Amino acid sequence: MATTGPSSSIAAAFDTARKEFLCNFPDEDVKVFSKFTSIDDVYDATDEIQREQEGTQTLRNLAKIQPYLECLNQYSGVLDTIVQIKPDVLAVIWAPLKMVLVVSSTYMKSFTKVLDAIAQIGAALPLFKAYAQLFAQNPSIQRVLELFFRDVLDFHLTILRFFKLKRWRVFFESLWPKYSGKFQVILNRIMHHRNLMDGEVTLAHVTEAHAARAAAYERYEKDQEATERMEFEFIKNSLSPQLYDSRLESIRQRCSQRAGTWLEKDGHFLEWQDYSKESAKVLWLTGIPGAGMCIATALLDPEQLIQ
Repeated sequence: MATTGPSSSIAAAFDTARKEFLCNFPDEDVKVFSKFTSIDDVYDATDEIQREQEGTQTLRNLAKIQPYLECLNQYSGVLDTIVQIKPDVLAVIWAPLKMVLVVSSTYMKSFTKVLDAIAQIGAALPLFKAYAQLFAQNPSIQRVLELFFRDVLDFHLTILRFFKLKRWRVFFESLWPKYSGKFQVILNRIMHHRNLMDGEVTLAHVTEAHAARAAAYERYEKDQEATERMEFEFIKNSLSPQLYDSRLESIRQRCSQRAGTWLEKDGHFLEWQDYSKESAKVLWLTGIPGAGMCIATALLDPEQLIQ
């Protein structure tokens, strides 16, 4: 007979989170994820990365991500014991992490940034083993485990989305801040969920935490969109050609009625004004600052300037 108690509903929530995460990837990536189901697969990747970096003298300190790996290992152990979730759920923790490390290691700037981000998240996560007894006794606390699950998946998804960008290596310095800014949102959610675990958490608290998580990401996306719009407008204005029509009109309004009539009688001007003469395409006015070149230009018929 199928189980219908709290543990079953929590396991179903994990499976829903897994499916939502996988919807962001093509089928070939999903198949790859299913092949890596434990922390050993991640350690295999880190060992291979270090061997390659030793050969190119670009070795990076992978020890800084050890707290993150240890927290996730304890977390998966708690899930396996308390919630008894399926292996394919754990696979979406380990397989994307392995992909993150392998892809980022191909470019030293990205690898350094990714390691720093992983270390930062690792410092925020709790040591889940210390809460094992609490998880076993309190179904509401067990639901907080799913919140952490979504936090970890959000973190991995944010990095992998960055590496899906075309030419990310070329534009790394300008693109990375946009994506790494979301890490702070994830960190804030992790700290909030950690506080829930330390308090008298109820189902209502968990429901509120889910709503707060969605609201935080929505607010971040709106802020990011507004920032990008401002940057676009600034760049567009910087690249737009300068138009001086309003300045010329202002000069015309300030001039006397007879100003500039000397130019209309000048031989060079008359020759330039004659459109039938191919040799006179440009009229070059020279003079010291303040001599009146702008005023002379402003007094010309606008149609003449267009021609």
